[in-house]
Amino acid sequence: MADVLGEVGGELFQYNREGWKFGAELRQRDLYQRQKMRIKQVDLYRDDIRELFDLTVGKMDKYIIVCLVMLSITMEMFFKGRNPVGTPSWIFWCWSICTAGAMLYLLMSIWLALHASISAQTFSVRCLTQWLRLPIPSTSEIAKGAAKLEEYEKTGADSLLRVPVLGKASEKATGLEGTQVQHSGQEDLTTAWQLFTSHFELFNRLHRKWQGYEAYSRVCMCLGLNHFLGAMSYFSLAVYALDLLSPWAGWAFVAIFQSSAVIHARLNLTLTFAETAVMVALVMIPSLFLSIAVAVTMTAPGVGGINETKYELAPCLFACVGILGHIVWIIFFLSKTKSDINGLPIKFSTVWCIDVLGFGMETLREVQEPVGKPTYVSRLPGYSKEGPKNQFDLGDDDEPYAGNSVIVDLVPETEESVKRSQLPWSVFKIGSAFTVGLWVLAFAQTIVLPFGVDTGIGQVSTRRLLDFSVDAPSITRGFLRDDHGLVYATEDGLVDGKSGNPISCRLAEGSVIRGLSGSVRRPYVLTGSTGSIVSCVTGKILDSPFDVRINAIAVHEDDVFGLIDSALKFFDSTSKRWITISGSEGRYGSNCSMGINQDGELVVMRFRNQTIDRWNSQTGDLMEMDVVLPHSEDIVWGHTDGNSLIGISKKDRSRVFTVI
Repeated sequence: MADVLGEVGGELFQYNREGWKFGAELRQRDLYQRQKMRIKQVDLYRDDIRELFDLTVGKMDKYIIVCLVMLSITMEMFFKGRNPVGTPSWIFWCWSICTAGAMLYLLMSIWLALHASISAQTFSVRCLTQWLRLPIPSTSEIAKGAAKLEEYEKTGADSLLRVPVLGKASEKATGLEGTQVQHSGQEDLTTAWQLFTSHFELFNRLHRKWQGYEAYSRVCMCLGLNHFLGAMSYFSLAVYALDLLSPWAGWAFVAIFQSSAVIHARLNLTLTFAETAVMVALVMIPSLFLSIAVAVTMTAPGVGGINETKYELAPCLFACVGILGHIVWIIFFLSKTKSDINGLPIKFSTVWCIDVLGFGMETLREVQEPVGKPTYVSRLPGYSKEGPKNQFDLGDDDEPYAGNSVIVDLVPETEESVKRSQLPWSVFKIGSAFTVGLWVLAFAQTIVLPFGVDTGIGQVSTRRLLDFSVDAPSITRGFLRDDHGLVYATEDGLVDGKSGNPISCRLAEGSVIRGLSGSVRRPYVLTGSTGSIVSCVTGKILDSPFDVRINAIAVHEDDVFGLIDSALKFFDSTSKRWITISGSEGRYGSNCSMGINQDGELVVMRFRNQTIDRWNSQTGDLMEMDVVLPHSEDIVWGHTDGNSLIGISKKDRSRVFTVI
């Protein structure tokens, strides 16, 4: 009997021990698996954080690239795309302010984008390194998950000799005693629904620190592009309509650029039908009235400068309406991009791209966005307060050892943080106020021009078609134009560009005008009868240290104007220097210099054949001087301030020849 009881007891002990070991192994695997799942879960949250922050950084990088390309084109146009001579001041005002405004807004966009990008990267690193760390268990926590047979032996005789099915297992035989994890300030991660959204809440709170910079970077880029398109429109009017006399080409470019401006503004602003109509009108009115002003300018009779007659009233009035249109458009744009309490321009349609999590969809619906809730967001699966349907929880036995959830301690917003969120809006307002001030200055200068007021802040220039004057075939070279009038030469004499009437020119009877140079207030002509340079004001031969006579019949036409211009520069200057006559293949070649030597003689240096000629004051012909220049391609000829002509050797840079 004793043997039977001993054998039965041994089997019960062996059975209970194996059962205890099996249960301990299952619980150990379950504990380790849950630790792995928690690590994966936090890793998923870290990926979410990276993607959310990288979204801002990526967008800002693209904004910066686009703004830099546009800024380079704008600066190239500003410094090299100069308006033609004679462009009306009101066209130049509009072009220059639009160009400067485009550069201002694009620079502001780049600065705001840089701030948003740097802030996003900074807070991303801060979140990943300080808040959302992987819950990797320590060595002691892993060791406590391993059960020991001594624990089974301490459970008592009831557990050691428990009869299967009939006996009740002891609570001490669970294999969990002593495995409770002791947390030292580091909270464990659970799968409560709060953890599925807590990192989103954290991102949303941190996002408010730079979302205003991100939004207004796009706003500044939008208004900068609008100013750039306006500058292109006015440049087209100045070049094609006024300079090349092709108004339809200029108006075609204006229509293209302004249509693009309307489309771009409509894509960025969320407006009602009435607001859209106002927006289209304000974008089109400035270029429309400036185009009308250009048309009036091209068809109206020619007028003189501001010191002679009143500036034309009609073009200035149309230009003033266009300038006012720019001012009203900027004010309208400011009103539609005003920030809310979070520092966001909720009327700007691209704001919903910032709120990728959909936290602000109710706000967007409140402003009645035409597209409603964006389709890209509405197709995404949302979440409810009840939690996800596929969540997994801890077992009842593990619940006491799970610890607290990771709940973000979000600091409530203060008045100072609200003020900081309004900084991008304030910067945008200041830049817009500066631009509006420039437009007001342009309006003031344009409105006073018809009344003969010279403000001194803008150049007044006129540009008219000449179809009212002498036929084109009778007009020869010699066309003078500056701020004080218009004069051109014909075979019969000089003509006033203001009225088209002949100008009384004090020339000898029978003189034939061969050319015209100088300035409108002091024109000079080269007569064909005497070959002299004569002042149209006094009728006298050009006052000079010697009598200048040019054989006008034999001299090539291009040389005539080159020699006249060079001679005038010498006579008006106190220092007589050599000046190169550039131009065509005339009598003296395409590369020669003109100057006065120490004897007061006008000489010409021809570099092609290495000779020096001087004027014969008696015959008006060129005479070769007694100076023979070395014929060598290795010599470079140049001038000095001492009125000397020197030859320099290309080989050793030594002076080999000097002409005094």
